[in-house]
Amino acid sequence: MSDIFSVLKVRPFLILLTVEFCTLIGIFIVSSLGGSIGLYYVTNNDSNLYGTISGVAGTVTSLCCLAAVPAITLLSKFTGKRNGLILLSCMGIFGYILMFFMNDPRCPWLMVGAGTLPQISVTAFWLLNGSMATDLVDYDALYNQKHRPAIFSSIMGWVSKFCIASGMLISGYLINWTGFDVKLETAQAEGVFFTMRLYMSLIPAIGLVLAIFALLH
Repeated sequence: MSDIFSVLKVRPFLILLTVEFCTLIGIFIVSSLGGSIGLYYVTNNDSNLYGTISGVAGTVTSLCCLAAVPAITLLSKFTGKRNGLILLSCMGIFGYILMFFMNDPRCPWLMVGAGTLPQISVTAFWLLNGSMATDLVDYDALYNQKHRPAIFSSIMGWVSKFCIASGMLISGYLINWTGFDVKLETAQAEGVFFTMRLYMSLIPAIGLVLAIFALLH
């Protein structure tokens, strides 16, 4: 138990935990909004169209994220892992803001590209934050003369699971707070879809801003 509390005094570890918390909680808090926005707002409750677009979007996004892995690795070599994560988090912020405008019923197929930049940013988070956690073990050995990879890994794993579980829990309440009523389908009260789209873009973007702030300090 004393070792668990002692690692919380390692400043770089606290920074990585803050980055992990802010990034993941921001993403999963809005996890319930995307499907409702896409189905009832963008495609006007056309389940066939929404299913087709979602399938294409998932494939395109997955391929883009896979292709981005070597680019992220190369960028981190030139800029350093910390600066690389900051740059790609900025790209994610831009992507989330762009998502607000790309969820447009006048052109439903824009949804195919709406999540690409944010997902590449998330890919960068998993790659670089995890890699920096490995470097942290060497930092701890050098400055504290201790070797505690298992403790670092278990705490980061617990924080990750906590963010995912609590974010999805809050997400269910969030969609109700927007005023959304699934029984009304496309006939939601005025401003409901706008609020949902705003939360979908703003909350993850704020999480990334806080993560960047942590990395800069």
